[in-house]
Amino acid sequence: MDPEKRPKLEENGYVFDSEVLCFVNKKEGKIFSSEWVEQNNPNTLQAALSTPHSPTVWKIYLNPDQPHEEIKTVLFEKYAKTP
Repeated sequence: MDPEKRPKLEENGYVFDSEVLCFVNKKEGKIFSSEWVEQNNPNTLQAALSTPHSPTVWKIYLNPDQPHEEIKTVLFEKYAKTP
């Protein structure tokens, strides 16, 4: 992973969940898969971090080739917010 990405996520309140391989910020209601973070450049990551979002429903950033429904189900069960 690009050495500036993980610190940027951590500075913005994201914690890496090794069980689901995602960076999670419960307060912001956003989840970034580690694959999405890896595939996108730092500017795209910064734009996504800066995008306002309602924390009552999760905003999940996944790559197109990831099994969205399976991952979303696991994340929603674990973090208890509805899709």
